[in-house]
Amino acid sequence: MTTLNTQLTKKAYHKPMPHAPDITILLAPAAAGKTIAALAGMAEPRRGRAILLVPSGLHRDKLAPQVRDRISRASLCQPSRLVSIILKEAAAELPQATPTLRARLLRAELRRLADEGAIPQLAPVAHKAGLVADTLALIDDLQAAQIAPESLGAASVGSYDTDLAAIYAAYQAALIRIGVEDEAGRMARAIDILQSASPPLADLALLIVDGFDQFTPLQMNLLRALCDRAERSLITLTGGPDARPAHRRFIATLAALRAALPEAQLKQLPRATSPLPPLAHAEASLFDLADHPPADAGGAIQLISAPDREREVRAALRHVRRLLREGTAPEDIAVIFRSAAPYAPLLREVAAEYSLPLAIVAGLPLAEAPPIVSLLSLLSLPSSGYPRRALVECWRDLGTHSPSLVGADLPNIPSFTIAASLLDRATRAGGYAGRLDRLRALLQRLADNPPPPDDDLDGPAITPAEATALLALLAAFVTWLTPPATATPAGYVEWTRQLLSWSDNPGSADDHSAEAGGDSRLPTPDSRLPTPDSRLPTPDSRLPFTPAQAERLRRVLSDLAESSRMLQEPPQSYSAFLSDLQATISAASYGQQSPEQGYVAALDALAARSACFPHVVLIGLAEGEFPARLPAPAFYTRRERETLAARGVPLPANAPADERTLFYEAVTRAQQSLALCYTRLDEGGNPLEPSPYLRDLLGRFIKGSIPKHRIQAGSAPDLAEAASPQERLIALMVAKPGQPPDPDDPLHAHVARACQIEREREGFGEYGPHEGILDSPQVIAQLSQRFGPAHQWSVTQINDYTICPFRFAASHILGLRQPGEPEEGMAQAGRGRLLHAILSSAGRRWAARDMPAAEAHEDAYLADLAAAAAEVLSTAPQTYGFEPGPLWEWEQADLRGTLARALRRSLRASDGWEQYTPTDTETSFGIGRGHQPLQIDTSAGPALIIGRIDRIDRAADGSLALIDYKSGSTPPNLGDTLNGRDVQLTVYTLAAEQILAPGQPVAQAGYLALGSGRRSKALTSANRTDAEQSLRTSLGKAITGARTGRFPVSPSGECPSFCAYANICRLNLAKRDALKKVREEGAQIIP
Repeated sequence: MTTLNTQLTKKAYHKPMPHAPDITILLAPAAAGKTIAALAGMAEPRRGRAILLVPSGLHRDKLAPQVRDRISRASLCQPSRLVSIILKEAAAELPQATPTLRARLLRAELRRLADEGAIPQLAPVAHKAGLVADTLALIDDLQAAQIAPESLGAASVGSYDTDLAAIYAAYQAALIRIGVEDEAGRMARAIDILQSASPPLADLALLIVDGFDQFTPLQMNLLRALCDRAERSLITLTGGPDARPAHRRFIATLAALRAALPEAQLKQLPRATSPLPPLAHAEASLFDLADHPPADAGGAIQLISAPDREREVRAALRHVRRLLREGTAPEDIAVIFRSAAPYAPLLREVAAEYSLPLAIVAGLPLAEAPPIVSLLSLLSLPSSGYPRRALVECWRDLGTHSPSLVGADLPNIPSFTIAASLLDRATRAGGYAGRLDRLRALLQRLADNPPPPDDDLDGPAITPAEATALLALLAAFVTWLTPPATATPAGYVEWTRQLLSWSDNPGSADDHSAEAGGDSRLPTPDSRLPTPDSRLPTPDSRLPFTPAQAERLRRVLSDLAESSRMLQEPPQSYSAFLSDLQATISAASYGQQSPEQGYVAALDALAARSACFPHVVLIGLAEGEFPARLPAPAFYTRRERETLAARGVPLPANAPADERTLFYEAVTRAQQSLALCYTRLDEGGNPLEPSPYLRDLLGRFIKGSIPKHRIQAGSAPDLAEAASPQERLIALMVAKPGQPPDPDDPLHAHVARACQIEREREGFGEYGPHEGILDSPQVIAQLSQRFGPAHQWSVTQINDYTICPFRFAASHILGLRQPGEPEEGMAQAGRGRLLHAILSSAGRRWAARDMPAAEAHEDAYLADLAAAAAEVLSTAPQTYGFEPGPLWEWEQADLRGTLARALRRSLRASDGWEQYTPTDTETSFGIGRGHQPLQIDTSAGPALIIGRIDRIDRAADGSLALIDYKSGSTPPNLGDTLNGRDVQLTVYTLAAEQILAPGQPVAQAGYLALGSGRRSKALTSANRTDAEQSLRTSLGKAITGARTGRFPVSPSGECPSFCAYANICRLNLAKRDALKKVREEGAQIIP
């Protein structure tokens, strides 16, 4: 087999042919008609076939209609496709190594060489994925420059020379061993075939090479061989009679062509086409050191500066929209940028919002497609231990699929969406965060639990029947998703296909050649990939892939499997396969769009080099973006590469000065108009200067002749410029504040109504329907029924309405919560719950002793507390469903210490509580069973209240004392009890006297703060009258407000230090105070 190494050791090829080569290099400035001249030559009469060689798919697609419709016996292709034609005609084509195969082959060779001690310098990092990528990049540079491994090894420039030469040689040998070729190898063999005694392309009459601005040495050898086969060759190149900095790359390319093709004639073409004079002046003067008088831009150029990247993109696409509205065809417009990464996502999003037909050549990263993210998350579950959030999200992604998908028949769980909701509730309540065994134990505990008692205020997260069904689904799901413990990558690929219900096995070599841009067939409308904006899922998939996503994923899987088979890779672990799959997907893209009729092109400056457009919008012209900050080349710095070149190893490197040529090419794509856009501020709000290239271009024109549009930070487009309903909505709010609605403009009417609502919210008038005052008769009827005489009010409900009606509605009507991730250890069980459980157990022990809670009995009380703590904490993980963390021992000691200190302080206080003996704990009233609810008369009629008293103590005279535990350090203020903001003690006092212990008066009631052992001031007979009246008033207001739908954001005092609804609260204390003044003093309302 002819190898690339054979080509690398050859001199530049030049073999005498039967005829003298007729080679002409056509020189002309950018966009001056070189392609037109080449096509004219192609249309001339000839005896044999013609080949038009172009550098990119964009250039191919632009020329395809002209070649297809007007020129016979002509082929239009890129170098890779031409190489395939040569190899196929010579019956010498071998499979082409895909990027995946190359990476896996090189990885295997790196590990082998490291094990054999052949790469001592690089052996410590031979297993790193980054080394594979960098080494492949270096090999590509070496092959393109036709540098043999021995030459690199003998260079003696860096410490890695010998190692890299060994890797390079091993890579080439491995390709030969498995019978494949990479792109450079295929090109080298095509050159050998063209040099043979009976080469293909015998009837090649005309070769045209158009649109290239540089050639690698390997490409130059191919060009030499092709020119020797062709009767006539035309090569176009941008350039002129004078050497200009803007032509730096072209000058170097011309010198290389003259050296490789010494017999070529040089012909300077006259301009066949010319842009508008201002754009022609830009082409002639940009970066030129000669003196050019400034010209008038004449309306052909404009400058747009924006405060941020999004507004820059919006301004650019609004400019595109104006061009379209003026009658410009979409295919006559291009948006060009230096790098796709920062702009492509924004361009897609804004273009969709503006309904612009935009074709972005770069495509989308496959790894960022939502269904692909879902798939990788699903496949990661077995190796990651089924973490809670990932498992719930994966079930949600399976959506409406029935559990029968995984072999579970569960009538009470009809879909994975419902299963995900149930699992989310169960795991949040149970504290599960990871580990499959703990999830099973949690669900089993919920399944085994009996129905909750009637006095359970919280209730279970899910019912036992639901837990049982989830257990069955989980078992089936895990079985379905469990991969083989070890398998070849091909085996894991087949398993993955079965998960996706993909039974086919696409992915031939044709799949890969199309991706490389080498398809020789002239493009037809049905050959394009589906647009990435298509949201139609594939009908045969379990995840909602678009056709483009599914097609690309199929090729990724096929490529991975085929690479594994060709390399005869041994079985590997599932985690290793998953890592390889993720890496392969990360390198893939999908939905590439070739601009065609009816689409605006959006492409980077490299892709745009060989195409011209009447109108160009050049974006990303801030300093640091154009010129781009070039990455350091692999292994050898630019200076080291200069040393290598001096030693006969001309390893290429991108020169920063080439960026000037690239900017020149981008600017000269425009024929009629050019819009220049840049961002003034970075993401941190710091100023950004315009690109020095932009400043050079602007300096070529008379000051003031280029219109400048400066978009202010926070500004919105005016009505005439608004390009979407969203922008028009904002523009209307800015343009017509306070104006009466236009009856002929529904959007203005909507905006006017929204503005009026905001004025009412921020004004001082009465609360209205957009501030919590419901006005729907149907809703009010439902509320009146729900909170009717039979409703049992809890203390929390009364307090919440009294503190803030909106808080009541958000919590008790809408049921809004702020669900957080389950926590590990005691935090999940809740410190307050454990404290109350210990004190409840201790209270029963104290009641059995029948001794007052006084300092004299401190030792006995502390002993009972310790016993209760031991009892509760020993089973707390099982009782409260949490896994003890590494601090569990310390947490237990802290709980015991906190309670002991609080108890000791309360016993030693001598504040009147020492005469009482504990008798009851956790005593409920009105909660399903046992005692009836408390009934209180209010202004809204009788009301029922339920609750649970933490502790009831009794004195020798039969009087009672009530204690409610608070887990904090500061007890609630008695003042809130007296004014009705906190009705808990008042309700408990009445419940104890009327229901729990009739005939036994409550002498005092108070709070005990467990964090400090401090008691609140007691509610006693001296202040109960005020408290009871405040209770009736607060409860009456709550009943009336709840039944009539009044839930304004009107807190009765200062807002609590913490409120779960602060982020959705439209607080206007000034309005509240103004309305209060009106009610109390009869002041006039200010609208």
